[in-house]
Amino acid sequence: MAQTADGTLYSFELASQSWRAGLTAVYTGELFKVPFFSAPSLRGLPGGSYDFYFGVDTLPNGILGLDKTTDHKTRLTIRPP
Repeated sequence: MAQTADGTLYSFELASQSWRAGLTAVYTGELFKVPFFSAPSLRGLPGGSYDFYFGVDTLPNGILGLDKTTDHKTRLTIRPP
């Protein structure tokens, strides 16, 4: 997930490998060991400052519970080409 300074949310859609407005789960299913992979392309996101989150909902009930999520965050600035 990426969040702009004004609170706009974007989620990475795995199937299309692109960013979509709003908050949606990228993957739902059992946890598994993730091999090394490249970070998703930032193409498609407007320029600006973003907080990027990688999180896991610790209550696997099919409902995204932000109060039950553990996550890591980093801040990046995207400059338009």
